[in-house]
Amino acid sequence: MQGYPPPLKMQSHHIVMIALLVWAPNSFALDIPITLGMSVGQEIQFKPPPVGQARGTSLTFSPGYQLTQALRFEMGMSYIQDTYRRGKVDAEIRPSLQLQIPGYNYYGRFNLGFVHLIDGEKGERRPAIGLALGQKVTVSSVPFHFEIGINPRTEKTKKDKFRLFWITEFRFGFSYNLKE
Repeated sequence: MQGYPPPLKMQSHHIVMIALLVWAPNSFALDIPITLGMSVGQEIQFKPPPVGQARGTSLTFSPGYQLTQALRFEMGMSYIQDTYRRGKVDAEIRPSLQLQIPGYNYYGRFNLGFVHLIDGEKGERRPAIGLALGQKVTVSSVPFHFEIGINPRTEKTKKDKFRLFWITEFRFGFSYNLKE
């Protein structure tokens, strides 16, 4: 069929980006407190073997909304360099919901990762669900955070088979509430 454009194939990460672009400007109109975070992270694989193998190192930019005093939504966007993939560069979109009990510096985070957006096989682009626990520490009025998380995801092995990889991640960064 000449002259016709190919059909548009919407993938989950396209839908998330469109939703973010439509939803973000509404935060100003609705007077929802906006948050901004940046962090660096290091992943370590613990299943399948070899246990302790270094994986991706990432830089994450996380704009979000402080929905209540205890609940925060963030849309993390990560630039990743993966040593398992011989240093290939990749990207990930990670929407997350963070719950912090008021009066405590500890928090829990539930995230949904859209992984391997640049460098990945079709079978690797399945959404990954992860959990993290963290602590906030304020140093000279800068709100730092440290967290450890578990992010299982499907990846292609070196034997060209897809398998569930169990990966733990350590993150360090800062996060500001821009309307405080």
